[in-house]
Amino acid sequence: MILWAEPGVRSEIAELELLAMASHVPHNSTSQASPDSSSSPASAHSTRSRSLRIRSHDSEEGGGAPSAGDEPEVDTDLESPVDLSADDDGSDFEETLKKKPRRSRRRVLKNTQVTKRVRDDRVGEDLFEAIRLGRSAMQILVDDWLETYKADREPALLGLINFIIQACGCKGVVTRDMMETMQNAEIIRKMTEDFDEDSADYPLSLSTKPWKKFRGNFGEYLGTMVSCCQYNIIYDGILMDTLISLLTGLSDSQVRAFRHTSTFAAMKLMTALVNVARDLKHHLNTSQRQFNVERAKSPEKRSSERLETFVEKMTEMHSNLEDIGNMMNGLFKGVFVHRYRDIHPDIRALCMEELGTWITTYPQSFLNDSYLKYLGWMLHDKQGHVRLQCLRSLHELYILPQWAGKLELFTNRFKNRMVSMALDKEHLVSAKAIQLLVLLYKNMENILSKDDCESVNPLVYATNRSVAVSAGAFVYQRLLDTSVEEHTPEHSGRRSSHTSFFHLLIDFFISSELHEHAAYLVDSLWDSASTQLRDWECQTDLLLMKKTCLDDQEESALIKILVSSIRQAAEGTSPVGRAPSKKILSVKDRKAHSEDKLRLSRHMIVTLPHLLAKFSADEDKMASLLKLVEYLEIEIYSTERLEKHLDLLLTHVHDIMEKHTEPLVLESCSRALYVLCDRGLAFYKRTDIMLSQLVDKLTTHFRNHLPDILQVTDLDEDDVYNTAATMKRLSALYSAHDLTRWELFEPCSYILQKAIDTAEVPEQVILPALVCCHFSLLWELSHFSRSQPSQGELAALRKKLHLFFNMSQSLLSDLHCSVREQAFKLLSDLLVIFSDRVGCGDRSHLQTLSYSPELPLQAELAGFLVDHVFTNSDDEDSGDEDHKIQRLHEKRILLAGYCKLILYNTLELHFASEVFKYYVKYYADYGDIIKETLNRSRRVSKEESTRTILLCLTQAYTGLILEDDSPDRRFSPAFLEIRDLARRFSLLLGPDQIRNRQDIVLLHKEGIQFSLRAPPGAPWSPQNLLFLDVLSEFSPKLLKQDKAALLRYLKDTCHQRVLPEQGSNVDDEGDETWAPLHAYKKSLVTDLESSPSRPGHAGTRRAKETRPAQSPRLSPTSKKRRLINEGPSSVPADGEDQHSPVMTSALLPSRNATPIPADDQGGSDSDFDTSQSFSFRRPLRSAHTRQRTRGETPFALGRSLHRLSLMEEEEEDEEEEMVIDDRESSAGTTAGEEEALPGIGTRRIFKILRRSRSDALRDRPH
Repeated sequence: MILWAEPGVRSEIAELELLAMASHVPHNSTSQASPDSSSSPASAHSTRSRSLRIRSHDSEEGGGAPSAGDEPEVDTDLESPVDLSADDDGSDFEETLKKKPRRSRRRVLKNTQVTKRVRDDRVGEDLFEAIRLGRSAMQILVDDWLETYKADREPALLGLINFIIQACGCKGVVTRDMMETMQNAEIIRKMTEDFDEDSADYPLSLSTKPWKKFRGNFGEYLGTMVSCCQYNIIYDGILMDTLISLLTGLSDSQVRAFRHTSTFAAMKLMTALVNVARDLKHHLNTSQRQFNVERAKSPEKRSSERLETFVEKMTEMHSNLEDIGNMMNGLFKGVFVHRYRDIHPDIRALCMEELGTWITTYPQSFLNDSYLKYLGWMLHDKQGHVRLQCLRSLHELYILPQWAGKLELFTNRFKNRMVSMALDKEHLVSAKAIQLLVLLYKNMENILSKDDCESVNPLVYATNRSVAVSAGAFVYQRLLDTSVEEHTPEHSGRRSSHTSFFHLLIDFFISSELHEHAAYLVDSLWDSASTQLRDWECQTDLLLMKKTCLDDQEESALIKILVSSIRQAAEGTSPVGRAPSKKILSVKDRKAHSEDKLRLSRHMIVTLPHLLAKFSADEDKMASLLKLVEYLEIEIYSTERLEKHLDLLLTHVHDIMEKHTEPLVLESCSRALYVLCDRGLAFYKRTDIMLSQLVDKLTTHFRNHLPDILQVTDLDEDDVYNTAATMKRLSALYSAHDLTRWELFEPCSYILQKAIDTAEVPEQVILPALVCCHFSLLWELSHFSRSQPSQGELAALRKKLHLFFNMSQSLLSDLHCSVREQAFKLLSDLLVIFSDRVGCGDRSHLQTLSYSPELPLQAELAGFLVDHVFTNSDDEDSGDEDHKIQRLHEKRILLAGYCKLILYNTLELHFASEVFKYYVKYYADYGDIIKETLNRSRRVSKEESTRTILLCLTQAYTGLILEDDSPDRRFSPAFLEIRDLARRFSLLLGPDQIRNRQDIVLLHKEGIQFSLRAPPGAPWSPQNLLFLDVLSEFSPKLLKQDKAALLRYLKDTCHQRVLPEQGSNVDDEGDETWAPLHAYKKSLVTDLESSPSRPGHAGTRRAKETRPAQSPRLSPTSKKRRLINEGPSSVPADGEDQHSPVMTSALLPSRNATPIPADDQGGSDSDFDTSQSFSFRRPLRSAHTRQRTRGETPFALGRSLHRLSLMEEEEEDEEEEMVIDDRESSAGTTAGEEEALPGIGTRRIFKILRRSRSDALRDRPH
C-alpha cells in the first residue's frame, strides 16, 4: 500500500505499467536492484550491523512500533480521550504498519578512506558548539557533515549521535566499540549512567544568553539536514533508521533531559519530513498532469520516450513517498503518540505545536479527524500553556474558510469545550479561545448558538485587556459590524456614515446594564472599531440634533461613550484597573496620536459649549461633559484664536457652579477650572480673574449667613439650603484651588465647635465645613514645604492642626452617620500626612508639625471601627441591593483608612487585632483588605505581627469564656470559629518554615504561657487550657527540632504553673479537663518518628515511602484504560498492555533514606535558636514502577524495544497514575543522598541491576 497518496494510486501505477508495456517501453524501475546490494549481500549486511546498532529491534524480538494486526479497532468518538496511542487506525499510517520486505536501496554510497580520521566524539562536540554559538550558517554546517558522511558513514553517524546525546546535557560519549558490541538499550542505559548532571537544567530548558538561540538552531539544523538529503541520502536505509531508532529510544527515558530533547528532535525531524512529503506530492501531481496530457495526444504525436520518462519518474516518486511515509509512521507512532501526554507540560505543548504545523503544511494527509482529535483532547490539559498551544494550532486551521468543511465534525464534537475556554482562568488561553470563536462565527455559519455568544459578550468588561479586546472583536463581528448607512433628512450634509454603528453600540451598552463602565467597553472595542469611535462629528451630531432620535437613557449612554472614546484617543491608555498592554509607540504612531488629539480638540472646543448649553439641566450628563476639558489641547484657544469659545465655556462653567449643588457636578467644574487656570497658559489671567470673582461672590455670601448659623438656634430651611449650597461650592473649589487668602478655616471651625457644643448645626452644613478645614491645613502645609516659614507660622499651623484633631475626635460620636464617617476619613488622612514622616528629607523644618495620636484617640478609632464597620444595621438589611452595595463600599473605605494608619505606624501594631479577629466572620466583605493588611504588617515587624495574631486569638477566646462558661464549649460553634480563624492565620503565614521559624516558636511559647497562666489574685485553674486546641492549628508550621523542644518547654511550664494536687490526673487521657493538653502534645509528636522532608518547600512533591529494592515487574497482559481526572483540564493517561521498557535506562531500585533521630536533650530557649546547625536529607526518588506485595517474580530486562508506559500500578484495588519520574538533578542530590545510600553510587547500582538482569535471563524458561 502506498502511503501519502490518494485512493486508487496503486491501480494507477498498474495501469501505467500496462500502458508502458503496450507501447513496447521497457519498465525496469521496480525490478532493478542496487548493484551493491545484489552482488554483495554479505557486505551490505556487515555494513548495516556495524552502523545500525542504534536501531529498533523489531526484527529480533518483535518490539518497536505495534503492527497493524496488534491494533484495536478504530474509535471514532472524538470526545473520548480514553482510546489514545493504540487506537489510531483511522489515520493514514495504519495501512503501512504491516511488515513488508524493504525494497533495495536505489543508490549506495561507496565507503572511501579518508587520509586523516577525525575522532568520533570530537565531531559531535564540534557540531554541538557550532550550533550552540550559532555563528555559522546551518547550511554550511549541514554541508560539512554531509561531506563527512559521504566519505565515511561511521564517524559521521557517531558524531551526529554524540551531538544529540550532548544536546540532552549528557556528558557521556558513544564510542565505536559501543556501537559494535552493545544493543540500543545498553547504550542508552550507559548514557543514563554517565549523565553526571550537576543540576536539573539542560540545554533546551535554559534561557540564558549562551543558550537563547540553541533551541532554534537545533531545530533549523535538523530541518536543513533533511532538506539537503531529500533526494538521495534519506532513502539509503541507514541515516533515517538510525536517527528514528535513537530518538524513539531516548524519548522513552525517565530522564527528562533525554525525553524532552529527543522528542524535540523527533518532532522537528517529522516536520521536515512532512515538508518533503508535501513537495513530493506536488511534483507527483505535476507529473501526473503532464503524463495525462501526453497520453491524450493522438498516436502520431504521442512520444513513447516521454511516456516512459513520466512512468519512471512517477514510480520513483511513489516509492519515495512510501519511504517518507514509513519514516513518519515510525516517528508518529514511536514518539508523538506517547509523548503528547507526557507528564512534563513543555513536551506536551511541543507535540501540539508541531502537530498544528503538520496539519497546516500537508492538509491532504493530516487534516482529518484522526489527527485533529489529539488537539481536541488536549484542550482539557491541566497546564495553561498546553491548552494555549492547542488553541494556537486550531487558530491556524480555522483562519482559512476553505477548510471549514473538513473541520465540521471536529467542531461539533469540541465546540462546547472551546466555548467554555473563553472563561479559562489563564488570561492568554481565554483570549486565544475567544479569537478562535471569532473565526468560528465568521467562517462556519450558525455553528454558535445564541447562548454560546451571550457567554462571551460580558467579557468586554474583563479586567485583563487581552481578554477584553478579544471579546470586543467578537462583539464587533457579531453585533456591530454593519455596512448599512443611515441617511436621514436631519443628517443631510453631515457625517453620518457611522450612525447605525452607534445605535447598535448604544443598545448593547444599555442591555449590558453596566452603565458606569463605558470606558472599559470603549477600550475593548478600540482595536476593532477605532475608526467609528474616532468619528467625533457623528457622535456630537447625534447629541445636538433638534429632533433627536435618542431618548434620555440613550443620550446618557452616548455621552459616556463619547467621553470615554475622547479619553482613549487623548491619553492612549487603558482605564484604571485594566492592565495596559506593554506597547511602545513608534514615531509614526506618536505623530498620528498627536494629530488625532489636535483634531478632536479643534472639534470639541467649538462643540462643547453647545453641548453644555443643551444639557445644562441634567446633572449626570453635565458632570460627564465637563470631563472633556481635561483631554483637550488647551493651547489651541490662543494659538488658533478661539478666545470667544473660551469665554463661552467659562460663562457656562460659572453658570453651572451657581445653579447646581450636586457634588459630582461641582467637582467636575472645579477640575475644569483647574485645567484652564494653569499658569503656563497665555490666557491664565483671564481665567484667574473669573475664578477670583466667583470665589469672592461665594465667600461674601457665606460670611453674610455665618452670624445666623452661629447665633440662631432654629434656622429657616431656605437659609440652611443657601448656606449649605455656598459651602459645598467653596469646598469643591478648595479641593483643586488654593483659597488660603480668603481665610475660611476660622469661620468653619466656629461652625464645627457649635455643632459639638450644641448639636444644633444641620448635617449639610457640618460636612462642607469639615472639608474646608481639612483642605485649609493641607494648602498651608504645601506652602510651608516649598518655603522656610517662621516659627510663629509653624506654631499657628500646629495650633490649627490640634484644634481640628480635637474637633474631629468629638465628631466621631455625632448623631449623624455621614458626619461620623466624614470625620473618621479626614482624621485618618491627616494622621498619616502629619505623622513622623512629615519632616523627612529636606523638610526637616516641618518636624514640629508631626502629630502622634494619644492612646484615647487610638482606642476611639478602633472602637469606631467595631461599632460602625463590623456590624449589620437594620436599615441596610431592609434597603435595596444598590443601597447595600453603596454602604459596603463606604465601609470598605473606612476600613482601608484604619488599616493605613496601622501600616504607616501611626497606630501601634497591636491595634490590628481589632481587625484581624473579624477575618473569618466578614471574609466575604473585607477579606481581601484584612489579608493584605496582615501580609504588609509582617513587613513592618514580623515579631509584632505574630504577637498581634496571638492577641487577636486570645481576645476572641477571652470573650468566649466571658459569654459561655459551660463545660462543653470545646465543640460549640463559637469555639470552632476561633479554631477556623487560627487555621486561616496559619495558612496566611506561608509555607516557608525556615523563614517563619522564630515567629511560629514565639507564638507557641506565648500561647502556652497564656493557656497555663493563673487568673490575677486567684489560684490556677484550667479555664484557659482549651486554648491549646487553637494553638495546635499552628503545629504543622513547626520544624521537627522545634516540636521536640516545645514538648520539653510545655512540660517545664506545666511543672511550674500547675500545683501537684491539681495535676494529679494530667496523664489520664480519659479526663476531659486535660484533653486539650493531650491533643496539643499529639500535634507536636506527629512526624517526629517519620523520615524528614526538606523544610520550606511544602509545595514540592514529597518523597514516597521507601520500599525494599526489587526488580521491576512485568505488566499484566491486558489492562483496562483509565483516565486520570484532573477536573476540567485532565490529561488522558494510557494504560494499555506494555512490557517494561528496555530503552529507558533509568530503572533504579528504590533507595531508602536513613531517618534522623529526634534530639531529646535539653529544654531551654536555646532549643529554638535558628543559628544551630541542622540538616535535612531528601531521599532519592524511587523507581518508576512499584512492586506488588504478592505473587510477583522479578523478570529480566529484555532486548526488545518498547515504549515507556505512562501508568504505574499500585495495589490491585488502587487507581493508576502517570509516573514518568523526572530524574532531575538538584542541589539536594549530593551529600544527603550519599549518606542515605552509604558506599553505593550510581554506577554500583547499575552493576547490581545488570547482575540481576543476567541472573533473571538464566532463570527465565525458554
